[in-house]
Amino acid sequence: MLDLHKYKTLKGWEVPLDDSSVAPPGSHWSNKDMDPVPPEGRVWTWFSYVTMWISDGFSPSTLQLAGAMISLGLSWKQALGAVALGNVLISWACLFSGYIGAYLHVPFAVAIRQSFGFYFAYFAIVTRLILALIYTGTKSYTSALGVYQCIRAIWPQFANLENRLPASAGIESKVLIAYLVYFCIQTPLQMVSPARLRYLFLAKSIIGPIAGFACMGFYAKKSGGYLYGGDTTVSGMTLGFAFMSALNSAVGSYSTLSLNISDFSRYANRPSAVFSQAIIIPVVFTSTAMMGIVIASGGYKIHNLKAIQFDPMRLMNNWSTDTSLERAGMFFFAFSMALSNLGSNISANTLSASNDLCALFPRYINLRRGSLLTAIIGCWAVVPWKLLATASSFLTLLGGYTIISAPVCMIMILDFFVIKGKKIDVPGLYDPNGRYRYNRWGTNWRVVATLLIVVPPELPGLLYAISKSVVIPVGMQRFYRVSWLFGTCATLILYPLINKLFPHHETLIAEMIWEREGADVGKASGEEDEEKSLGKSEPSSVVAPVV
Repeated sequence: MLDLHKYKTLKGWEVPLDDSSVAPPGSHWSNKDMDPVPPEGRVWTWFSYVTMWISDGFSPSTLQLAGAMISLGLSWKQALGAVALGNVLISWACLFSGYIGAYLHVPFAVAIRQSFGFYFAYFAIVTRLILALIYTGTKSYTSALGVYQCIRAIWPQFANLENRLPASAGIESKVLIAYLVYFCIQTPLQMVSPARLRYLFLAKSIIGPIAGFACMGFYAKKSGGYLYGGDTTVSGMTLGFAFMSALNSAVGSYSTLSLNISDFSRYANRPSAVFSQAIIIPVVFTSTAMMGIVIASGGYKIHNLKAIQFDPMRLMNNWSTDTSLERAGMFFFAFSMALSNLGSNISANTLSASNDLCALFPRYINLRRGSLLTAIIGCWAVVPWKLLATASSFLTLLGGYTIISAPVCMIMILDFFVIKGKKIDVPGLYDPNGRYRYNRWGTNWRVVATLLIVVPPELPGLLYAISKSVVIPVGMQRFYRVSWLFGTCATLILYPLINKLFPHHETLIAEMIWEREGADVGKASGEEDEEKSLGKSEPSSVVAPVV
């Protein structure tokens, strides 16, 4: 029987303290959900990541991606090229970042400590947490629009439901009902163990493409294959910067997920399972972007719209509900859109926020509690419908997170593969006084120096994006449009150079340390087989630093 009396005190809310295989004995620096995933929990195969990215790629935001690029003056072919190239770049970022989680079996919030330092890692964790909480709400709201269309398909009169909310609420009664329905569906699913979420992604990867191709086929046939944006409307240097801006947009749309992919890849049955991302990401996202162009172009011509509508949720407002067949088609497509957004919201936002809350408060929060807190804060405290309607400058500021996420991701990748040569002291990642403390402040100053050099040049462009009243040279405005590319390339040069000149010898160890003495983390059999096939010996548990 559940004892409710214990929750009257703060101590009663503490997560049960298990005998962690890596954290210092008796400490609260970890819990079961933050520890490395045990062998029996490593159940994601290469196919699991394929279905995850198919389900993530087929979403309203990806369908609209090329449309935003066409508005810059690009032709649809150039926009599609930018999407393809951008997703090739982000797929490799996800591959290398995901490999870290698949190899160490730890979440991003723990893996980042190897490079940032035990305490400075909280900078990356907190900034990502804020972003994830806000985007949880905004994506939930856009997903609720799909639920609204589902309800309208079943009961067309729902569109005429009387609004009983005041104008100050910022939302109509019918949309709030749809939002509440969506919230009640999403919240239990986001509390499911990440290891089992692969079944949700499998279902999405089947339903989404079927609905998408059906809708694309309908519009392509009805419009006679018409495609909007056949000609480029800009030229010269303007065209070049428009393409680079489109490329940066394609990469930046999933730059945050390239950071927290470890939250999923830690469940891989072997590190090579994440290699499938290099192929599936560009294929799926480019195909979906093309699908979005065809659907929007067909809708523009068939519905005689004054302006093209790339948002499929809003395009459905022009769909007829006169016959049962039309309503069935609307329901199926709207359902697939809502389901797709639900899955990508979990993978990109709610799971990362839950892991971050676990890392910040491991004594009191596990993944399940973190998921519930994320749902309450992100979906209700943020008030996403008001944020989307009135806080465009704030959302632009959040979009500027790319100037931080790009160097952070590259630092983590370089530190693991180049600086430390894949040799990590896993228990040290959980020890505030271990080798990854770096100094008395728990900060790797090499990371701080890199960020202080890379980030500031992009700030004027971000300020201009927030407020056009800010006067800055045109060159700085354009410079911000390639923020991800600049941040990645600059970090690629600077961080290894600083570490070459000023190495931190204590963190440069000769072999992996998987467990603290007397504990057993265990390695997946697939991982052992891979190391043997590469001619590597079983890593030792006792290691001396390289000096």
